[in-house]
Amino acid sequence: MNIINRFKTYQAEVQQSGIIAAFFNFFQGRATAFAIAFAVVGVILAFKGKLDANYSLFVTAIQGLVFAHSCKEDWHTQRMTALQQNNGQQNTTVDVNVQPAQAAPPTTT
Repeated sequence: MNIINRFKTYQAEVQQSGIIAAFFNFFQGRATAFAIAFAVVGVILAFKGKLDANYSLFVTAIQGLVFAHSCKEDWHTQRMTALQQNNGQQNTTVDVNVQPAQAAPPTTT
């Protein structure tokens, strides 16, 4: 998919789902968008000689939180899918043509 088609898709998403969702979809997810932004800022700081451990720790913390949130969303989606499948399996039909089991003959002693 070239950049022109991606931009057209981006414009359509802005009209449908909003600017923030379209922005993150353009970069194919929150984690990718944050990684790109942090990488650009990190390169700028490195060229200015101001890149230090504080920025690295900050980026690691933010990326960790974004990753944890994405995992939580994936787990929730999988859980809801499993619950929907279980509900579908519980709604089974009963065959009315099945004969009931016969009682055992009484025993005499």
